[in-house]
Amino acid sequence: AKLLETRAPHAARQLPAALNFEEHWSLTQGERWYPNLIEAAAFGATLESAARNRLTLLVAQSQADVAQAASCLLKAVRAGLLDMGDALGQQLEAAIPAAHDLAALAKAAGLLLQVVQAGFWGQDTRALLERSLSVLAGRILWLLEARPRSQAKEMEADVAAVSVFDSLLRQKLEAEAGLSRSATLATLLRLARNAQSPPALRGAALAVVYVQGALGEQANPQILALVRAVPPRDALGDFLYGLFCCARVLATESDAIVVAVHEAL
Repeated sequence: AKLLETRAPHAARQLPAALNFEEHWSLTQGERWYPNLIEAAAFGATLESAARNRLTLLVAQSQADVAQAASCLLKAVRAGLLDMGDALGQQLEAAIPAAHDLAALAKAAGLLLQVVQAGFWGQDTRALLERSLSVLAGRILWLLEARPRSQAKEMEADVAAVSVFDSLLRQKLEAEAGLSRSATLATLLRLARNAQSPPALRGAALAVVYVQGALGEQANPQILALVRAVPPRDALGDFLYGLFCCARVLATESDAIVVAVHEAL
């Protein structure tokens, strides 16, 4: 490209003369024209073939990376390569049972949930993604129940994983994920009440149960009892982090909970 001239007859806000300019460019065919075209076509001579070949390479590089596999699946959907998306979905499903990285699983589920919720340019993506989402949700729930007491660096993964079920239940997608709403909420409540579970996980699980209305009319007393039972020196900070991440409304609409936290501190 070649710059022809600079001028600014209608410059905004009366800028100084040194800043009053607009650029006019023209395309020219230089000596690198054909080499650049050849390099740009390294993955294929057409857009579709280039997209397929590039995705194939990314899949080969991802190996057992669940988050990367989910990203490749979504790229196939966005490129309109639904046949390839089906194959990538099967590959993702095969990798999930061996995955132990809760953060990666939560990230993968979050990506799929976004597309399932919004669709893509009018396409209904549920049929393509619901099987992968089902396997992901089941694996995440299993890992959460088997979760040992975590360190601070794992709080983000715990909260992100619980948030997956918040999104599933909010969007009424639990059936597509092969889950029972009542059973899922019962499991989360059990995690919230389990003193051996990581504090951030307990707080996040309690928050999701609360926002889904599963605590009934006695919601505040139950939450207060759990807040007061958490050891303030060792676990309360992590517990509140998970609680307020998934139910910020508890910090703004419940004076009793704020008072209980103040008393504990």
